Amino acid sequence: MVRRLLAGGVACATLLGACSWGDSKEPTPTATTSAVPPTIAATPTPALSRLNSCPEDVGPVICEFAALAEEWIQAGDLDGLTGGGPLSTGHARADIQQGIETALPATAASPRKLRGIACPFVRNVTGEPPGPDCSERFALVFSTFDFGQAGTGSSGMLVFGYDVFPSGPRLYGYAAPEVSWQAALLAGPTAGGGQLPGLSENGLGFRIYPVELIPPGAAPATPLPGLERIGGVEVRELTLGPETSLPDDLVVYLGPAPWAADSFPILLWRVYRGHDGTIRRDDLFANAQAQLGPLAIVDWAADERFGQIVFVACPEARCRQVRLGGWEGEFDVYRSSDGGITWSAFGNVPANTVPEAVAPPYGAIMAEWQGRDDDGPLSRFLIHPSGEPVTPPAAGLQPRAVPGIGLVWEPAYAARKFGADPVYDATGKEIAGSQPAPNLEARLAARTADGSLYGGWRYVLDRPADPHPRTDYFGQVSATGRVISLFTAATIPAWVGPFLAGSGLLIANAEVPVAPGEMSPFDVPAVLIELAAGRMLPLRELEQGLDAFQQPIVRGAVAARVARVATGGECLHVREAPSATATRIGCYRDGVLLLERGETRTEGGVTWVAVTAPDGQPGWASAQFLERRTG
Repeated sequence: MVRRLLAGGVACATLLGACSWGDSKEPTPTATTSAVPPTIAATPTPALSRLNSCPEDVGPVICEFAALAEEWIQAGDLDGLTGGGPLSTGHARADIQQGIETALPATAASPRKLRGIACPFVRNVTGEPPGPDCSERFALVFSTFDFGQAGTGSSGMLVFGYDVFPSGPRLYGYAAPEVSWQAALLAGPTAGGGQLPGLSENGLGFRIYPVELIPPGAAPATPLPGLERIGGVEVRELTLGPETSLPDDLVVYLGPAPWAADSFPILLWRVYRGHDGTIRRDDLFANAQAQLGPLAIVDWAADERFGQIVFVACPEARCRQVRLGGWEGEFDVYRSSDGGITWSAFGNVPANTVPEAVAPPYGAIMAEWQGRDDDGPLSRFLIHPSGEPVTPPAAGLQPRAVPGIGLVWEPAYAARKFGADPVYDATGKEIAGSQPAPNLEARLAARTADGSLYGGWRYVLDRPADPHPRTDYFGQVSATGRVISLFTAATIPAWVGPFLAGSGLLIANAEVPVAPGEMSPFDVPAVLIELAAGRMLPLRELEQGLDAFQQPIVRGAVAARVARVATGGECLHVREAPSATATRIGCYRDGVLLLERGETRTEGGVTWVAVTAPDGQPGWASAQFLERRTG
């Protein structure tokens, strides 16, 4: 049975569970009022104004009625607002008028405006999960304030509930919601069910559709989904191309994960093409386990070159399979300064503290979990091991290391955030060119030598009723913010990247159709994104070594040709100059990857290769003790 959204003068009892003013009794119709005919036809006459966008689940008839309802409430037309029925009596209309004046005290600067349409969730007879359905009942949300003022006062909002009849909607209840529900009713997407009047069962909840009116003849303020241009460049849709091979000059860091599992075990694989052309896979956390003993690794972070990696853990028997918030005491911190080959203890941090970024000038930045609010987790940031607090340039930011930039502070995605926020560098300055359009929020992959920015951008709604979808874009912009290329692909989840994979290349994960006969519910291969051709090319080579149902989740990438240290037992000296007598900058064990800088020299009978050490220092190493691709 379809749930009543509001009922007889206790409107918020169904939608919200409580009212901010006293109950009013449903009036008893009299002989003079019971025969009042409905004033709304099944297909209402279009309003002078219309909704900016009509939600598909609501439908045009209710959308037209809602547009009329804003005009009625502003004009004091209670005949139109009630639509006939039991609340069209003189007594009921007097109560409604008093309720409007009490709950919606309007001014010239804050008029009574329609803010949303609520559809109740109803059970599906086919056994599918409950879904929103406005075909029999719906509610209209009015307020005199916008989302930014929600929760600051008890007045300024009123909800009207309607039954749908062949002759049109009829008002059957109204009330002011509790202050704590104001934000949900303005922004959605859902509101929980409350107790139905006279019944002991709970409702199933409601889907909230934020809406707004536009003047007669006006075009929607924001374009609807479809072909669009951003920064003067046509946005294109990525297409799925054929499988491809891992490029020679790319190291991919994978966090293999099952399609459905909790966080453990946390894995970190380093995958690249070796000197003989074969794919190599190094299990970096297996190295740590072999050196440190059994550990439950909780979380990790790395610098932009993956030279320094930091993770927090505790003895496996003590905290394995305990969720965040369940640990007590301290986490142990471990660090590798050579790209995951050797590991050492790196102090301790309070439980529920995890590494967020490793980048100069701070080193390791930890996030200490402080609880949650409506927008998500709350954290304070600390430098490790000093414990010195770090203050982000603005609220709601989180740190990350980005190739070519170093430390960036980027906005955390939040469900009820409106308006895109900028990205900042380590000095607290906005990164120039990172926001090519006002509503695009960056997830930068890299800044290249010419200043171009590669990455992903998400469209962030500028207001609750913005009809533009939360679209993810991938592409390249110039140092000045000029769009070079921009693509969309609904199948690529933003939480897995993208990461720079070379000139004009990004790497991410894409959900592709599952092949017939496969048992896994979905297939999420790593893909190369060719920005020139607009194609996603699956990298099936990265799936080597995966267990059943594991997905090759990309956690980072380094676009560079690498040389692997291979001394046979000793560490390899990297020196400031191509000479055996030059100052040593480090000595690296077998398995360490050095980034080649594209130059060799022969001095003293030794062939020297120009390299970048894991800590970012330029140097020279003997080619005799390096495995390297020469083609």
